[in-house]
Amino acid sequence: MSLYRKFTKKVGENMGNSASKNRTSKKQVKSISKNQNSKKVNSQKVIKRNDNKNSKRNIENSRNKQKTMTIKNPKKVPDTKVVKKKDYNIKKFPNKNSIENKNQEKVKKRPINQKKRILLISIFVLIGMMICAIYFTFHLTTFDLKKITVTGNSKYTSSEIISNSPFKLNENIFSEYLRYKDVELTNLPYVADLKVDIVFPDEISLKVIERTSKYIAYDKEKNKFFRLDQDGYILEETSQNEKKEKEMLIYGITFNNKIVLGEQINAIDLSKLKIYEKISEKYEKSGINGNITKVNFENSLTIITLNDKLNVILPNDTNLEYKLDLLKSILKKNGELQGVIDMTKNDPVFSIF
Repeated sequence: MSLYRKFTKKVGENMGNSASKNRTSKKQVKSISKNQNSKKVNSQKVIKRNDNKNSKRNIENSRNKQKTMTIKNPKKVPDTKVVKKKDYNIKKFPNKNSIENKNQEKVKKRPINQKKRILLISIFVLIGMMICAIYFTFHLTTFDLKKITVTGNSKYTSSEIISNSPFKLNENIFSEYLRYKDVELTNLPYVADLKVDIVFPDEISLKVIERTSKYIAYDKEKNKFFRLDQDGYILEETSQNEKKEKEMLIYGITFNNKIVLGEQINAIDLSKLKIYEKISEKYEKSGINGNITKVNFENSLTIITLNDKLNVILPNDTNLEYKLDLLKSILKKNGELQGVIDMTKNDPVFSIF
């Protein structure tokens, strides 16, 4: 072989070697770049996985925190509203609080029912006791009336009051008391009121309140005198000679044809007595010398007689104080007079009879 060929062979070999070297280097670079890329991808995947793991852990930690918060502070409501699906197949058991509340309600209800029962039983027991007490009080012989006592009587004897009362011996005192506790003894005109009391076990007490005679009224038609009390009740027949110091003779009273003792006179004549009561009250306060010994209501006038000598005609109950003061001054100036003084006019008129 020639030198040229040898040279060209060597150059060719060297070129081939360099090309192969270049090829091998390029392959190595590619493989290195691939390895680097794969490492980057793997590293990114690892980072992503780690991120996912960390995010899951954070979510779990946040849930656990919410649970702990809900356990510690049950009143606080979390911001995030979690809607739970109802599982109808799961059996729900009552909470302890609900069980305790129900037990408390039962405990509260029981004593109320017991109180009602106790009240009803006590009411029935009381009713039964009352029925028994009423039965025994009205049927036992220990409560039969054995004695009647009378007090406050001066005009009538005790036997007269008992005989005129409706009470009967050997009868039950309670039944007798309930029947006749408001009894009025109309047959006894001096008895104004009768108070009835029970004295256990078998006695009734009668307290008599008597009327007192204040007037002796003259009945012109019958020519009789009758005693009257201050309220106009007719007490008994009497005479002028039987008049007492505290009694007043009255003329001009009209009686019924049939006079019943214990009855009250008519309203017109009763008003005349009320007028005289006012006159006598003012007369005592005026300080006039002399006593009123007689009153006359005839001819619709009120005439008082002083010391059975002087008749004074008064205008009923009008201007009584002024008229009586005027009468007092007249009597002081003139002394004892005998006759009639008419005080119904502006200027009193005196006349002798």
